[in-house]
Amino acid sequence: MPDDLPEPDQAAAQQAREAAARLEDEAASGLDRAAAHCRVAAERFRAAEVPRGTAHAWAALGHLREVEHRWRSRPGPTASRRASSGGASVPAVGLPEGLATILERLGIASRLSD
Repeated sequence: MPDDLPEPDQAAAQQAREAAARLEDEAASGLDRAAAHCRVAAERFRAAEVPRGTAHAWAALGHLREVEHRWRSRPGPTASRRASSGGASVPAVGLPEGLATILERLGIASRLSD
């Protein structure tokens, strides 16, 4: 490396990667909780327990909103993008492209930004 260029700070880079990984772990945990509530909601609706099913559906939405809020709060890309599959428009919420596409197809993405 030329003498006039600084050495990369490997420790700082590792810390940044670890911080990013922790954010992704937290997001995955929140999405796991949302998925669990969706499964319970489906069971409750099938058992004609509509109030309980509705409560779990709302709980799932709450977990999705929490994850979405954390993603909006972190640094990263927020520009609208075109999804690689089908060219669907992805909302500018800073979500990973695949997740944003899934939420959009489920009709949830617009409710998250309200």
